[in-house]
Amino acid sequence: ATNQKRNFYNVFSQIRTLLSAKFEIQAGLNYNKTQFELENYSLNATQNYSYDAIFSPQLSFLYKPNEQQTVYFSASRGFSLPATEETLTSSGTINPEIKPENGYNFEIGGKFYFFNKSLYTELSAYRMQIKDLLVSKRVGNDQYVGINAGETLHQGIEMMLNHTTQISQIFTVNSYLAASLGNYKFQNFEDNGNNYSGNKLTGVPANKVNAGLSIN
Repeated sequence: ATNQKRNFYNVFSQIRTLLSAKFEIQAGLNYNKTQFELENYSLNATQNYSYDAIFSPQLSFLYKPNEQQTVYFSASRGFSLPATEETLTSSGTINPEIKPENGYNFEIGGKFYFFNKSLYTELSAYRMQIKDLLVSKRVGNDQYVGINAGETLHQGIEMMLNHTTQISQIFTVNSYLAASLGNYKFQNFEDNGNNYSGNKLTGVPANKVNAGLSIN
């Protein structure tokens, strides 16, 4: 049995400023430092480990021609820390090879109202380059360890439509459609002499569509 205690510092700042009545800029910076202590009761041992500090900047430009329409462009860096089980080896000790995944995301899109605000739409296109993607590797029966899978590319288009109709003084009908069309693949990933570069990313559906209708 093991017990892991995590301590982290997370400091962030953000600024919003209007260049004019229609243009707005948002910028931010996040700093994270994570360290943890692992107690292994089976081995009667305690280990300490920490990750390098991570800086995550973000910058967005927004254009609002009117109250019902917004067009934006965003560039940002993000990260994801390994889960508790991903930080361990198969013997229950700290895995010093595992690192947080991180990447840059570029996105352009818009949010729009139509027909006297009865129809709301969102549309965006994104391109996200991730380094050290965290994946699970099977090392035995029902036994997995976390590894970093080189570089991956996530790119696609997302859209959402939400329409509301008042059919009487009592009832309204709400319908929605959400779709995500993506192309996700390993750009640079080699493991145990096998080259998976160019393969589709596993465990992530490339295309998703959801639709629904409700009467209130």
